[in-house]
Amino acid sequence: MKTGMRVNNSRSKKKANAKKNKYSDVEIITEEHVRTFEKIHDLDTSPRITPFIFLIASIICIFSTMTILIYMGIVLATITLICFLRKSYWTAHRYRQAVLMYLQDDYDGCRKYLNKIPKQEKETECYKEFLSLVNDKIAPKTDKGEEDSIKEDNLKKSDDISIEEKNNEEITACENPLTDMDVYNEVKEILSENRRDLTKFYMTHTDDYCDLCVSSEVFLRAKLKENNQYVLTNLNGEDIKRLNLNVENAAKEENYNVRVKLNSKGIIRKLTTYIIQEYDNCSVRY
Repeated sequence: MKTGMRVNNSRSKKKANAKKNKYSDVEIITEEHVRTFEKIHDLDTSPRITPFIFLIASIICIFSTMTILIYMGIVLATITLICFLRKSYWTAHRYRQAVLMYLQDDYDGCRKYLNKIPKQEKETECYKEFLSLVNDKIAPKTDKGEEDSIKEDNLKKSDDISIEEKNNEEITACENPLTDMDVYNEVKEILSENRRDLTKFYMTHTDDYCDLCVSSEVFLRAKLKENNQYVLTNLNGEDIKRLNLNVENAAKEENYNVRVKLNSKGIIRKLTTYIIQEYDNCSVRY
């Protein structure tokens, strides 16, 4: 018995230490921190409180001795249920959870909550601004000097690489499948190198697709399942032949001409002209 108790105690201590280590460098998050963040970024999470007010009122009324108050409690309980089922409650709840995750430096958890927010809400400026903050935190950072040297190296390499080497790169499949952040960072770098404004550039998700947007317009859509990774484009036959791309016809419901197979980040680089053109077209509309 004693041995069993010691094992259990040691396990509970390990769990406690693990929790401690995880948040040891994080300041204790208070309601004031959360409200300040929400105020700065125009996030309204007040609708999540309304159902609880009705719930407390209904409980008080139902447990009273007066018949009229009991009936009133039943009505309030019904209103509570309706409030819990409304989109506005769940949107506010997800925003609040995302804010808490962000303040605890859990950016992956924060993005998961943001991805669950309804499509209509994703068109708002406050959502885009918040998502952009999260994406910038997840994206690997380099200092300005390092970025400049990387750009110079890339330009030199692009001049020196022969057509044969490019073809070999295209044929060789990427050992590790690309993630949404790989695509986001590569496209962001392309836009930066071509001096495009990135203030309204952000990433979101629609069903199984990763969407790169400017303002409210999708200018590049990719599907990044491990066994089938591709970018959807409206490239014509001449462009495909000139760029020597591996493609297949897009599905009818995808509303694009072709799927460009993503074997490596180099394929995204090959689409630089197309990406810039699509980005500019979407920017002009807004």
